[in-house]
Amino acid sequence: MAERDIIIKYGIIMFIGFLVFFIFMKFLSLVSNTNLRILNGFIHLPLVYLAIREYKKRIPLEQFTYFSGSMIGVKASLIGVGAFALYQMVFLYLDGAMMGFIIENAFAGAKNYLTPFTISLYLFLEGMIASMLVSYIAMRIVDMQKKIVPAT
Repeated sequence: MAERDIIIKYGIIMFIGFLVFFIFMKFLSLVSNTNLRILNGFIHLPLVYLAIREYKKRIPLEQFTYFSGSMIGVKASLIGVGAFALYQMVFLYLDGAMMGFIIENAFAGAKNYLTPFTISLYLFLEGMIASMLVSYIAMRIVDMQKKIVPAT
């Protein structure tokens, strides 16, 4: 039960973080600079780290493995990234200008295949690949933080 609660909690927070960042970028008219999506890492990494750390605190230590910790980060990202990809699909269906901009600036071979669905699918896949890397990094950080037991 603790695992599911952690996954949902941090997945929703991650989605809200991505959404707020996107709205902020839209407000500043920077949403067309797709290279700035790398800044999502400032949302992604800390939240995955916090999810893994909370998971480690809430389960028996013998159940906490490198794989189980990493999977908490990936599963939380599945919710956050998945919800944001769905949001982007709806947004691109509604915002023809943004969709047109993406198609106009895509490389020639992809222009004929870009739809709001395919773009959101790409966004989802990119986010999930990033989540595997981020989960690995966060797990390494959590793993380094061994409790030091004071000598008595």
